[in-house]
Amino acid sequence: MKRLLFWLWLLIKRQLKSPVMMVFLIGMPVICFAVSKMPIMNEQGVPKVALCVSDDDGIVADAVEHLIKGQYSVEFYVVEDKSQLLSDVTGKHADHGFFFKDGLTEALTSREYEGCIELVQGVSADMLTTMTKEIVFAEIFRVYTLEVAVSYAQTAEVFDGIEEKAIQVIQANYKNYGSSNETFRIDFEEIDDSGRPMQMQEAKTVFPIRGVLAVLVFVAGLYGGVWWKTEKKKGVFVALPAHLSKVSRFIYVFVPTVLFAVSAEVSMALTGTADYPFELVKMLCYIVAIELFVAILTVVIPDEKLMVSIIPVLAIACLVLCPVFVSLTPVSPVFKYLSRLLLPLYYIV
Repeated sequence: MKRLLFWLWLLIKRQLKSPVMMVFLIGMPVICFAVSKMPIMNEQGVPKVALCVSDDDGIVADAVEHLIKGQYSVEFYVVEDKSQLLSDVTGKHADHGFFFKDGLTEALTSREYEGCIELVQGVSADMLTTMTKEIVFAEIFRVYTLEVAVSYAQTAEVFDGIEEKAIQVIQANYKNYGSSNETFRIDFEEIDDSGRPMQMQEAKTVFPIRGVLAVLVFVAGLYGGVWWKTEKKKGVFVALPAHLSKVSRFIYVFVPTVLFAVSAEVSMALTGTADYPFELVKMLCYIVAIELFVAILTVVIPDEKLMVSIIPVLAIACLVLCPVFVSLTPVSPVFKYLSRLLLPLYYIV
């Protein structure tokens, strides 16, 4: 054991003596900290939309809960009263807001719903307002649909004598199907005169520090596999005992992976992009996963030159397929399954 630890220490010292390695290890925290202090990083990345409910209407409460927990291009949040809603919009804490007046469910049932929802916004309407209006209405009717179905089961002659059972079936089906993203889905895309997609001006870009660091740690593990293959080709392990020769595959991957992982943790601590102590546990699991992945890769790939050539391919694949800068899953389900083959995905999500 002492011999193994001593060998591990020598490999770490050897890596730390490399100028290139030191540039990466020191440069990662420095660059991440500098990027986090840029003005764009202090801007709000996702526009906020305030929601204000004036009564205890169940339909509105359920819809608001869906909006808050949903994955949208904006962030919905609840305010206590209309005065706070106006204050947040005028103070630009919220881009705009919605005020739900009393008795919305009754108004929908009686079809006298005009003016039941009040939009509070700035001077001019924009694409963002149009988008959120459709999202809010879709969520309200998503919830209201259940009440319509239940009401029908209670009054329709076809359900005479089995009303309770019918309602239970409807509620169960609604829970499994009606509440899914596949039932109510709204996709917005703003295009220019030539028909090409345009990026919404309201959404500001924030550099994904955590995602990029995850890819760098993964690449470090791949480099460890190449390092081991190169040493093996030189005959470095010939004089070693059999057990040390076998474990060398894991040690050579472990050293650069851990060094980059430590540098990544320092970077995330400086930029406040990690949730400790859970982050440490996740990083440890990530290191173990990289160890196993690269170890298998060194068995499958016979030549170190071929392994060197696949490192940039895997790195680019991680940046493109994994949700580092943008998620391609909504474009095609194929990207969803391809990203599952890459380890950074499981660390980022």
